[in-house]
Amino acid sequence: MFSVRQPFVLLMAARNKIPDGFSEILNAIVNVTFRYNVISNLQAAEQERVYSRIAIGISQGVYKSARDVIIALRPVYPNDDIFRATFATKTMDTSSSRNKQIVRYILAKLDAQITGAPFVVPPAEMTIEHILPENPDTNWATFSDVEVSSEVYRIGNMALLEAQLNRDAGNRPYSQKASILLNSTISSTKSIPNRYSDWDTDTINKRQAAQASFATAIWRVAQLHE
Repeated sequence: MFSVRQPFVLLMAARNKIPDGFSEILNAIVNVTFRYNVISNLQAAEQERVYSRIAIGISQGVYKSARDVIIALRPVYPNDDIFRATFATKTMDTSSSRNKQIVRYILAKLDAQITGAPFVVPPAEMTIEHILPENPDTNWATFSDVEVSSEVYRIGNMALLEAQLNRDAGNRPYSQKASILLNSTISSTKSIPNRYSDWDTDTINKRQAAQASFATAIWRVAQLHE
């Protein structure tokens, strides 16, 4: 889903030499990849050098445990402050099928974190609702054309929503969408109208800042905070 190949050599070495710690290493790699590649878009070449060095170290017995490997990932692990700030302004154009899949994953993980429920991969009928629509009518005049372009694909402008409710919401103004969102079975979506009485750039900023704080706790490698 992330379309990242750089960790493969490291993971193969870990699977061969540290089988008991492989799941722990894989989980750490997922979180590093999400922070470094998906959200921060940092240099893949530098990451590849770090992973290759660790893979060689695993093969030569320099890194003998999952903890050794995970600690060695520090150079490619954006810290909480950097990750939180980057996530808070992140846009993901969901006209791309890859981005659409990632956004569904992000929103589902956020919902699980907020509600305390187990993470479940969203079923096919669960769609992405752009609260500020991708092609807004004149009833969204509070957003200029420039603001529509900059805000519509912000993570803070998107929510998981059942397909039928998404069709009902359409390009309706927020005052009408709010009652539709209340009918969602997704807790984080259902709570939006109660949290935000209006929908504008300030609202999107506030919501995405809150999401960024949750994301920092979700995609976290505990060993790198000790």
